[in-house]
Amino acid sequence: MTDKSREDLEWEDIGYFDDDDLDCDCSQPDVDILTGEAWCHRCHRKWWLSSEEISQEIEFQREYMECVEAEQFALSDFAPTPLQEQKANPRKEEP
Repeated sequence: MTDKSREDLEWEDIGYFDDDDLDCDCSQPDVDILTGEAWCHRCHRKWWLSSEEISQEIEFQREYMECVEAEQFALSDFAPTPLQEQKANPRKEEP
């Protein structure tokens, strides 16, 4: 294969392609937020994202990482146990 610029590289040049992949919806692509390039791991198609799509992907990744960090903290030794939380925040009895 001759050297091609990234713009000239078409999905047929990337590698394996199967007839079943003609129906691929490319719904879960790998996204490089630095270059703006998306790549479907199933059918091997590549495409460029718009600025809006990159912004949406950055927001998605930020929210995902917040969830991962919260889960890791909850499973770590630093997270308070339910009993520690109850002692720290006791319920106020109603008179």
